Amino acid sequence: MRTAFIRRWASVSLSTGWCYSASSGIEPGNPDIYAGSSVSASLASSWGHDMRVIEATGRDHRYNLMMHMAMDEYDDLTADERAERFAMAYVYALPETGVTVLAAEYHGSLLGYAILTPKKRGAAVRLHWLYVGKAARGWGVGSLLVKEAVKRYRYLQLACHPRLKPYYQRFGFSVWRKSMNDGDLIGSTTKKGARLPFIARIIPGEAFDAGRWMAAQVERERRAS
Repeated sequence: MRTAFIRRWASVSLSTGWCYSASSGIEPGNPDIYAGSSVSASLASSWGHDMRVIEATGRDHRYNLMMHMAMDEYDDLTADERAERFAMAYVYALPETGVTVLAAEYHGSLLGYAILTPKKRGAAVRLHWLYVGKAARGWGVGSLLVKEAVKRYRYLQLACHPRLKPYYQRFGFSVWRKSMNDGDLIGSTTKKGARLPFIARIIPGEAFDAGRWMAAQVERERRAS
């Protein structure tokens, strides 16, 4: 099972043009999808209204942006976190999962992304993941992504650490309760939305196995360079 899953993953990686280089990290081979998307901090002052949020709908596009961001934070992650990021890239790249992937861009360069759970009748949408690239932090990229999510979905939820509550309150998350599973808070933009369930997309165990395998390949490539 694990070997077959890894082979399927490899076929996706090859079809999207991804390769790994120890000097530059993982970069997309397709010049139309985030080619050279490492953003210089010197560009930040000129971003302004040129930043935009788009929805990534194709498998290749979704996979590329999540892998690029996984490598952006790679050195700050534990081994398990690296496996999780790679597993997320493979699973959430598949449009049939129903998740929404939003990407913040500046003239084709990737700044950050957000993952939202599927929209279904009788369920809220949850902001499941929010990440801003290191060079793009402090310039409103996260705010842009959250505002887009709020604009798109009437019943929107998120889970966050209590210290982040004031940040999300700025965007209309006004109803809060404690999570039953950990010390996080659950925020919602409406009272009705706070009472609704959300559709979780669980990452299967074999995806984590494949994520660990991919992280091991990255480490071997780095040591060999």
